[in-house]
Amino acid sequence: MTQRSGHPPRYVPTLTEVVAPALAQAPALDTAALTAEVLKTVAPLVEQELLKAVQAQIQTQLSALLPGLQQQIEVAVRVAIDQALAATVVE
Repeated sequence: MTQRSGHPPRYVPTLTEVVAPALAQAPALDTAALTAEVLKTVAPLVEQELLKAVQAQIQTQLSALLPGLQQQIEVAVRVAIDQALAATVVE
């Protein structure tokens, strides 16, 4: 068994010095293929969340427009009825 002295070694490599040579030998990534693979995996989730968000926005807008639309329809129906009744009275 080796005995350890109470002093640390004079030279201790840093993490950068230990890892950097390994990074230099790493194969180049095909970023286009990686991007396509990530998008293929994530696209259905993004599409589903986008659909939910758009549906919520449309529902909010329709809820805000509905009372005004109902009032306009009522007015249009009253006008049509009044015109129809006026036309029958004139004849």
